[in-house]
Amino acid sequence: MGINLMNKYVWLVETIQRAGEISLKEIQSKWLDSDLSEGVELSQRTFHKWRIATEELFGICIDCQRTGGYNYYIANAEVLNEGGIRSWLLRTASLNQQLSRSMSLNERILLEDIPSSETYLSDIIRAMKASRCIQVKYRRYTSASSRISILEPYALKLFKQRWYLLAKASDMPYLLLYSLDRMEEVGLTETKFQLSPDFDAETFFEDCYGTIIDASVEAERISIRVTSSQACYLKSLPLHHSQRLLSEDEEYSVFELYLKPTYDFLQALLSYGSELEVIAPVSLRKQMQEEVAAMMSHYR
Repeated sequence: MGINLMNKYVWLVETIQRAGEISLKEIQSKWLDSDLSEGVELSQRTFHKWRIATEELFGICIDCQRTGGYNYYIANAEVLNEGGIRSWLLRTASLNQQLSRSMSLNERILLEDIPSSETYLSDIIRAMKASRCIQVKYRRYTSASSRISILEPYALKLFKQRWYLLAKASDMPYLLLYSLDRMEEVGLTETKFQLSPDFDAETFFEDCYGTIIDASVEAERISIRVTSSQACYLKSLPLHHSQRLLSEDEEYSVFELYLKPTYDFLQALLSYGSELEVIAPVSLRKQMQEEVAAMMSHYR
């Protein structure tokens, strides 16, 4: 599928979403006013082809309200606010559409790079679709040499500009995470594997902050107090899906989260400096104290 066609699907969804309800005639008028049309009218047949395609690609159902006029609307608008790959794909396609219209501003729109995303991502996705094992040459940052492993690719996760593969190695009884930017070679094998019908990637990572999988760490309720200025950032971009606001006043806000307090979560809390304080549990407060003390020792 071409980028231009994807942009047209995104345009249709956004046009109907903004209007709430809209007739085909109004859609056709707005289409002619858009840059994408290039002066070519939107036929009724093409409109319905796009309508069907958006449901197949994004799971977005464009339905027709026949009472009071033939108006189109998004019947399951809640999917636009849900997580998952379809809504992520829609947001990404929408962003790509906006950027492609703004090439004259390319020196003023700064993006972040995702290491190795194009190099091995497509091969891994192909293997996941075909339920085939992959052979990976992998070198950890802490290791001087590489290791070749046969992996069963279970799931992909994007976290802080890095792609990670959740996989089971042939010589391991449990799942591990592999960063794509530490892969040196990836190849598909002819060996098939059976994904457990009970496996659910979202459930697997439900109590995790990021990419550290540690079975020895139990999920627990964590309370943090942040300054009012930082609270705005946490409200707009929560640290974790379990985050909820407990209380707030003019100076501070208190949030509660339920997750595993692994090292990556500890580092995230430390990034807020003196504007964040861990209230509970005591064990996490102690960890924070130890990390802060270790940091202070470097600056004495």
